[in-house]
Amino acid sequence: MNKLLCLLTTVALVPTMLAGQNMLPQAKSRNSFQPVNARVAGLKSMSGIKKQLDNTYQEIYNIATGQYDSDYREEYSYNNNGIYQKVICSDYDTLAKAWVFTDEFTNIYDEAGKLVRIDIRSLDLVKNEWGTSKEEYEYNSIGLTAALITSNWDATTSKWIPASKNVMEYSENGN
Repeated sequence: MNKLLCLLTTVALVPTMLAGQNMLPQAKSRNSFQPVNARVAGLKSMSGIKKQLDNTYQEIYNIATGQYDSDYREEYSYNNNGIYQKVICSDYDTLAKAWVFTDEFTNIYDEAGKLVRIDIRSLDLVKNEWGTSKEEYEYNSIGLTAALITSNWDATTSKWIPASKNVMEYSENGN
């Protein structure tokens, strides 16, 4: 579930990036996505004007102890231009009392600054194996996202295996 929500957080950033805006990413929540603007005012920033999200944490209330316990964390990083580049996701291991790295999403941009691909590394906690996938973006003639193609890396054949393709269609005015 955390992997899906981490992916959704990353994918939720794409429309903002594609529109050429540099807004804060949406905070991950297991129940819903909420705008972080009101919640993260005051986090460190790369400049005196622009604020950027550094981390999000989820804690689950423990009725037995009456306290919140660590559950999930996302750490954001940005390139030298202040553009969202990577998110690292971790689950909290209550037995080891340590964060366990589970996912990494890295955005790849072209020379014009347009998002062309997201590289994804994910840990299957059941199999204890790493998997690699990618999401590639195609654009129409006016620069709107036309398709999102997801592929998974097959380590046995050393080939990318297509998994899905989402096609976006717009009205004449681009909505």
